[in-house]
Amino acid sequence: MKRAIGWLVGTVIISVFAAMGQAEEIAVDLQGEGRASDMTSIEKRVSPDEDLSVTIKGTSRYQMPSRGKFTLYTEKRQRIKAVGYSLQPGEEKSWEFAADTNIAFVNFGVYGKGAVRAILRQGPPIGAAEAGAVTPAPDLPGPVVAESSPATASGAFPSLLREAETSYHEGKTIEAIETLKLAVLEIWKEVPLTVKNARLVEDTQTYVTRRQNTFGAGERIHINAQIFGYALKQIGEAWSINITTDVYFLQGGEILAGQQNFGKFELITPIPSTEFRLDLTYWLNDAPAGAYDIQTVLHDQNSGQSTTFTTQINMK
Repeated sequence: MKRAIGWLVGTVIISVFAAMGQAEEIAVDLQGEGRASDMTSIEKRVSPDEDLSVTIKGTSRYQMPSRGKFTLYTEKRQRIKAVGYSLQPGEEKSWEFAADTNIAFVNFGVYGKGAVRAILRQGPPIGAAEAGAVTPAPDLPGPVVAESSPATASGAFPSLLREAETSYHEGKTIEAIETLKLAVLEIWKEVPLTVKNARLVEDTQTYVTRRQNTFGAGERIHINAQIFGYALKQIGEAWSINITTDVYFLQGGEILAGQQNFGKFELITPIPSTEFRLDLTYWLNDAPAGAYDIQTVLHDQNSGQSTTFTTQINMK
């Protein structure tokens, strides 16, 4: 007699069906949380002594592919293989793995607004000849992160690049852009807090590069810089970027003056962004003529990382 068990865990619905004397079937309905960079995931235990068949079907109600990956682990939590997928609504793909693969856990994940139904079937061994007929799938390095995060490990990065290229060649430019953004967020978490393209500018309205670095007493010193590798912290349905800065004025390597928490830069955005600039304005009063270094120390309040960059100026 067939029995059915169902329960709801967040946005993940799981159903288990078993029949006496027949192969066991586990069905997992996985619905993304709606933010393009999030991965919703769940893990299921399977028997390592039996062959395993995995079938995934795209069930998204949106006219866009559902992207994700599933990862196979041994009883001792050793990673066997990670498989990426991209499925249009209604599209279905299957993979088969022989019992000697020793799979004990399967972790399923789906990005953004994607939705899939995954079905795991196990039964008697299918034999060596059939076991060799495994559906080809790309190996994705790195573990699956089982929690929602604006940027997970970069295991899906190569797969996302291929998907973006496919969308581009099919004329789906918006989908290509969205997928490329996901690819950037995939590796963002691996980037250390870094300052790039720091430069003196005439003002913070036009951002015209200042051609010389000599200033008079009290004259405003405007510096613009790009920041990479800051942490995106989720707050409800928004994302927070939170940077503070210290400043020190040095001459000949000696600190003459300084101020901690000189600048506070916090941005709340509904879309996780890797585009963030830093606008700093300094000035020196009554400073003797000569060369000075302005040392700016950045602190990422969301990750605890810090980094420093130096700007050279002359006072006349």
